[in-house]
Amino acid sequence: ENEINLMNHQAEAILGWKEIEVLDKDINSVLSMIDPQLQQQTTINELINLDSETTLQAKTKSGEPVYLSMTVTQTSPDVNAAQSLVTFRDITTEYLSKQQQSMFLHEITHYLRTPMTVIKGLTSELMHRDDLPSDTDISLISLKKESFRLETQIENLLLVATLQVDTSISSQKITLTNLVPDIVTSYQEEIEKHNVSIEINNSPEEISIKADKTKLRTALANLIENAIKYTHDGNVEINCNLKETEVEITISDTGKGIPQEKLDKVFDRFYYLSADLSTTDQGVGIGMFLAHRVIELHQGTISIDSKEGEGTTVTIMLPVDQDESN
Repeated sequence: ENEINLMNHQAEAILGWKEIEVLDKDINSVLSMIDPQLQQQTTINELINLDSETTLQAKTKSGEPVYLSMTVTQTSPDVNAAQSLVTFRDITTEYLSKQQQSMFLHEITHYLRTPMTVIKGLTSELMHRDDLPSDTDISLISLKKESFRLETQIENLLLVATLQVDTSISSQKITLTNLVPDIVTSYQEEIEKHNVSIEINNSPEEISIKADKTKLRTALANLIENAIKYTHDGNVEINCNLKETEVEITISDTGKGIPQEKLDKVFDRFYYLSADLSTTDQGVGIGMFLAHRVIELHQGTISIDSKEGEGTTVTIMLPVDQDESN
């Protein structure tokens, strides 16, 4: 059980080991030599049914650092009779490129944070003065609003940079039936501006999951903001329902919708639905990407259905901790 029966020449070239050196050895012991951190976290049996790739910060036999993408699949549905196929892909160049991009985004966002903090501070200070012309208040309120909007985009960019090289998530109990209304409340001004009616429907029972609260809140906030932003004089409906071992969250709107030919690109990073960058509704093209990445990191799924001129529905499925759901 778990013994290596075959190793092809490409695997030999990537890892630096010869097939004869690993044949009949336990795969877990070999993985621990490739990436000790992986062995501490999981075993090959736990990786078999994962429908995703695992990134290894590995070392070859000679000690050379290498980044690998690993997938594990079963050759038969019969667990007792099946063998496992372990596939490695050398992603060193790709990974280091992403790391450089991440460092660049980190530097840019930190560079923008300082003046943004100053602008917010000075704006708040001016708003509390009573020796300014009365018509100044409107300008200051607008400046404060745009400052917060820009700050949100800066934080989103920083999270994008972080997720490119750090896929770790914290885990704490979150009550979705409290989190969603809290997010909606933070967009009250936008709701009034767009004349949007918001309806939140939750299951009768309290729905709690274990998740990274900060990242999950950011993901849901981006989706809810989009629904409000692209809906004028319409409705946004948010549903949270328990579906056996999963929670289903749907965010539906009666907005302008998305053309069918663009649906398969909406989760791409820096993708703009509109080529008109002058529109006030235009973001920086990372909200949907962030939502998709965060949900994926929580072992969930996210899908989108939309009809141009009719509206959009985003559906999220997240696993519910069994101890919490019983």
